[in-house]
Amino acid sequence: MNLVTIGTKDGAFVPSISPEALGKREAILDTVALFGRVTDAESLAIATNHTRGIKELIKLAEESREAAKKPFWDAGKAIDAAAKEFVAELLAELSRIDLEIRDFRTKEAQRIAQEQARIREEQERIAREQARIEREAREKREADEREIARQKVAAELTERQALEAAQREQDAAKRAEMERQAEAARAAALAETERLQREAAEREAEEKRVAAAIASARESQIVHASAPTELKGQRVGKEIKFEVTDAAKLYRSHPDFFKLVEQRSAIKTAIGSGRITIPTCPAGLKMWEEVVVKDTTRRTPTGLTLEA
Repeated sequence: MNLVTIGTKDGAFVPSISPEALGKREAILDTVALFGRVTDAESLAIATNHTRGIKELIKLAEESREAAKKPFWDAGKAIDAAAKEFVAELLAELSRIDLEIRDFRTKEAQRIAQEQARIREEQERIAREQARIEREAREKREADEREIARQKVAAELTERQALEAAQREQDAAKRAEMERQAEAARAAALAETERLQREAAEREAEEKRVAAAIASARESQIVHASAPTELKGQRVGKEIKFEVTDAAKLYRSHPDFFKLVEQRSAIKTAIGSGRITIPTCPAGLKMWEEVVVKDTTRRTPTGLTLEA
């Protein structure tokens, strides 16, 4: 039984199954559909018989398939061989050209890679050079700033030193002038002190001479230095005496005591008003207390002596 037949339709080969084969397949399917399970030897024999029929139909289908396909298979192999022979030289040239293309592309890829590597290296070199230039410029700028700052500090130091030197010179000149003036004042004060001391000694001698004259004129009255007796026309009292020991110091604390020299009247006024006392005696002035006899008589224009 020929199971598979080959026909044509619209210029194409169309395989088809014969009606006899289809009928046999349906009969087998209908028969085995009624079979259930294998439960004993009889049902086993039935099942074995069904499988045998199915296998025989399958084998027949396979043999029919191979028989129907064989002419086409042989024709296909012939077609394949003819086509292979036809394209053999073409394939060889294609392989050769493809190899050339691959070689060129490989070399071109290597060249591009090398060029890209060179470009990267150049870019990195440029970046390094730019970084070096920027670093050197920054370092130079910082060095210039430090130098400017150093020069500024040096200029300020020089200016300050010059000012200090000028100030020292001025101070030295002022001190020298002050010392000169002080020395001149001390010399003047010393000279004036000596002059005043001489005058005081002369006045003291004169006072002693007057006292001696009064004592000789009034023989009944004696003046004692420790406890003087008040005579007629006299009054006994205490008077604070003073002596200028350092005119410069006294002048600095009480310039009103001097008119370039000591002003004894001003000093006496200050003592009399209590503005200065022995405990508060200013520097440059020596003060002490003495017992003095004052003449309280006065003479009239006619030469009479009157008591105060």
